[in-house]
Amino acid sequence: MATGPTNLTPFQATYHWRNKNCYPWSAAWFKQELPGLSAEKDGKKVEITEVTEVEGDVDLGQRKGKLLTIYDCRVVMKWKGTNGEEEITGSVTVPEVSHECTDGISDYVFEWSSTPSDFRSFLQSSLAPVLISKFNDFPRQLVAANGNDIAPVSPGASGASTPVATKYSPAPPGEVRSKAAEQKAAGSGVVNTATVSIEARLQASADDMYAFMTDERRIPMWSRSVAKMSPTPGAPFELFGGNVVGKVVSVEPGKKIVQSWQLKTPTWPSEHFGTMTITFDQGEDSTLTVFSLAGVPKGQEETLEKAIDTYYVRGLKQMGLVLLSSSTRPTTFQAMTTARPHRQSAVKTDAAGRKLKKKVPREARRAASTAAWTDYLGYATIAASAIGLVGIVWSSYQQK
Repeated sequence: MATGPTNLTPFQATYHWRNKNCYPWSAAWFKQELPGLSAEKDGKKVEITEVTEVEGDVDLGQRKGKLLTIYDCRVVMKWKGTNGEEEITGSVTVPEVSHECTDGISDYVFEWSSTPSDFRSFLQSSLAPVLISKFNDFPRQLVAANGNDIAPVSPGASGASTPVATKYSPAPPGEVRSKAAEQKAAGSGVVNTATVSIEARLQASADDMYAFMTDERRIPMWSRSVAKMSPTPGAPFELFGGNVVGKVVSVEPGKKIVQSWQLKTPTWPSEHFGTMTITFDQGEDSTLTVFSLAGVPKGQEETLEKAIDTYYVRGLKQMGLVLLSSSTRPTTFQAMTTARPHRQSAVKTDAAGRKLKKKVPREARRAASTAAWTDYLGYATIAASAIGLVGIVWSSYQQK
């Protein structure tokens, strides 16, 4: 039996790390809403008949009282149409239905199956805009159907919970400290802990990944908030608007970062610090980055796994750095992310039928440029050394 949203505690209503996996609901939405969409022009007709595949990630998150939609899906559909008296069938793949497309950061791309050129132009100019309009309505539908599950709530007149329309106000510092003190007093002062780990293979060099984690000018690119960070042992740091604090314990540029790490919430003991170890393993074309947090209070393992995956790994993913997938390491805890199959793209066109090139993130371009200059300098050094060696041999020959 379906039930309404349950009452949330003041802590839950202001919790910084809340999110919901909405992929199952989203897959069902696409399969229900897209079939039946149609277009007609100059004697040509087409209609979406079936959604055959939906894969990807869809999350609805709450951060500082705001609901955020973060999604990236691949959608495959079948269509049937007529060109005069001729019947035509085919398929279309949209490799990226994502929040970046809705926000205008990138464009929707349509990969049409083999189709006569005149009918293909009709599909691109007439059916594609209909699909785009539906895709752009997806975030609103996502929030309407799932927002109450994680939105801050307040008790109504009947005692039932109703969503709060205005931006929430965090609990007064005195109240938070009081609750934390009560929790600490109720225990023995000894915290039973566990370790959680998340790994991701990222399309950047180990040196660049180290810079993303330690340069306070680059950190906001993936954390979406101002950071305080200095890669100096003993230096304090702050991430995510001060919700994560600690000190740098040690650094090995391009290899490892070790930090004392504390989450500023009442459920995390106020005097307790975990240890975050971030390692970078350089491969041929990518870097395996592992986030391992030791000292997680028992009972908070799942919450912290989600937090690290959402705010560290997926933040980097939104920059276009994730090459394959992110996943939890094989520990005793259930994996919180699933691998997403690597996809081969066909010819991509925009709404006007023009071929598009895959956008390369600024930092990835910078990394590629740096690598290219490194190669050029390396070749130049080898060439100069060879010329110098020839000169020495020639001088020796003349002296003889």
